[in-house]
Amino acid sequence: MTSAAAEEDRVQQRAWELLHRAQDGDRELRRAALAGVDPLLSEAREAGLPAAVLARLMRVGVLVRDMADDPDHPAEPLLEELVSHAVAHDLVEYEAGAHALRGQITLAHGRPDAAVESAAAALVALDGAIPSYQRGLALTDVAILLVHLGLEDNAEPLLDRAHADIATHGADRHRVISTTNRVHTAVVHGLGLERAGMPADAAERYRSAAAWATEGLRNWQRLAGSSGEAGSVDEGRSADEGLGEEYTAELRAALALADVAGVAADGCDPQHAELRALLPTLRRTDRKLMTGIALSRLLDRNGDRAGALHVLGEVASAEPDRDVERQLQLAALREIAELRVGLADDGGPVDPLRRYLSQVEAELWALRRSRAEELGSRLANERLRHEHGRLTVAAAQDPLTGLANRRAMHEVLSRLLAADGTPSWVGVALLDLDGLKRVNDAGSHADGDATLVAVAKAMAAAVRGDDLVTRYGGDEFVLVMPGTTPAEGLAAVQRVVDAVAALPPDVGFGVTVSAGLATLHPGAVGEPETVLSRADAAMYRAKQAGGNRVVAAAP
Repeated sequence: MTSAAAEEDRVQQRAWELLHRAQDGDRELRRAALAGVDPLLSEAREAGLPAAVLARLMRVGVLVRDMADDPDHPAEPLLEELVSHAVAHDLVEYEAGAHALRGQITLAHGRPDAAVESAAAALVALDGAIPSYQRGLALTDVAILLVHLGLEDNAEPLLDRAHADIATHGADRHRVISTTNRVHTAVVHGLGLERAGMPADAAERYRSAAAWATEGLRNWQRLAGSSGEAGSVDEGRSADEGLGEEYTAELRAALALADVAGVAADGCDPQHAELRALLPTLRRTDRKLMTGIALSRLLDRNGDRAGALHVLGEVASAEPDRDVERQLQLAALREIAELRVGLADDGGPVDPLRRYLSQVEAELWALRRSRAEELGSRLANERLRHEHGRLTVAAAQDPLTGLANRRAMHEVLSRLLAADGTPSWVGVALLDLDGLKRVNDAGSHADGDATLVAVAKAMAAAVRGDDLVTRYGGDEFVLVMPGTTPAEGLAAVQRVVDAVAALPPDVGFGVTVSAGLATLHPGAVGEPETVLSRADAAMYRAKQAGGNRVVAAAP
């Protein structure tokens, strides 16, 4: 592993640790995670890490800021930066995930219409995205947003696709969390279907949830017995331990609900003592409500109706701040009303309460239908807008590689080389492929085109967040690097050269890059052609020296 790759792994591992610390739910741990996010982002920017890595870190930063809920460190500015960064570097999965996170934040601020709009933008951004771990995360983010909007029917197929991506491309821990997300959604949906008078449909959701929960518990136990995949984040308490209590409560609740509904698999024997022990440890309101409802049903089945009512009274008194929590609170209140039927002391107000809850439920279902229709309309409009934008972008895009084309490069470089001088350092590199003619001669031009596409992807993944890599024509590329000193430019271009050289033989066919770098100091005045000519001369010297290297132009 190269030093650059090792640095990327170190930074990303640290980001995951901070995210797990925040997800633990403890306020002090969230503050500690928040204190570590901004310095890590600054470090990543200064190190010039690839655009995809920086996007991943920014996503973690948005999540941590949102969970910390600190007015001095709002999530929105970093979220907007993530959207712009993802669009600029054609990172569609990160763009979609950012739109979904924006929707979750706006929904929490009481703006459901804006949240639906964000969900539509996220889904359109994912049109045509290839299966990957990052696509799985983006699909999960969108699905969670839809669940919060009460659109479980729309969310469930997204979670199925997300789980397929994460199961194929993610680590064990990611697969377990993905399984738990499916369980959570199926249970929320099942409780809603029960309240709507559709017990058979609800039972099917519980059956699916129980099957996934069995798998999830088995995998959590395997992770807990492993040698600390996530690493310690708080004096002996691992991220998996903290999150395990939260997640396994949901999984055990799903098994209990399926068992009471009579749809659990043979051998399933949920114990109310397990749920009772987990309930006080839970921090998230939705998990408290879900676990409390499941526990109350087990207690009632065992003849302890008073105990069931006590548990429901405890969890239903929580203050919900998200729509999904309000749905679960409504489910708990309905359970209370049903359990109190026939109790002499409390029977009087039960029927009016049940009627009131039925009215509220009818209004919620009408709202869900309205939101589902709005989502469909927004999706159609967003796809039209996206297609219009695609046609506009096509004028500045190389059709083969998808990179910005020569015209776009000239426009960007002309803006940087302002009439009154550049505001800061500017680096411009001209990169020429070594060996592409050999690929065309030995195979076909189709092989050459495939090589160009692979090289373009490698370059785009290796450049820094603010850099622009373009196809200049034929087998030549240009890299424009704003705010880049000569030393930083050499390091940045060397990463691109190394990335191309590291392509597998069946992808890159042994093609390498000769690069010439020209740098303009602050206040310099010039024309794009002049700078490119200097870079071209340096590139020629790199090729004469054997290729697969960078040569800097004379000042």
